[in-house]
Amino acid sequence: LGLLAARFIVPDANQFVLNQLSAIRNAMLVFVLLFEGWVLWKVIGAVYRKGADVKQLEQDFAMPAWIARLMVLEAKFWKAVWRFVRGK
Repeated sequence: LGLLAARFIVPDANQFVLNQLSAIRNAMLVFVLLFEGWVLWKVIGAVYRKGADVKQLEQDFAMPAWIARLMVLEAKFWKAVWRFVRGK
């Protein structure tokens, strides 16, 4: 939003600076998305592994106990749904 607002504030002669900043913003956005994806992969892997423990999730990811419990319950639910769909 800052770059969008800057398009109206920065004089036309200096607009080239905004184009350079846009490229940096896009590169950083890619990095942030990759990092968020990696964190999501780690959390989902920890929750869906066999024998996921609420206490271990609390310690590893510094989350409240009730959120860890809900995540483990959701993982159990989706595992049961998957077993049902596969017919096992």
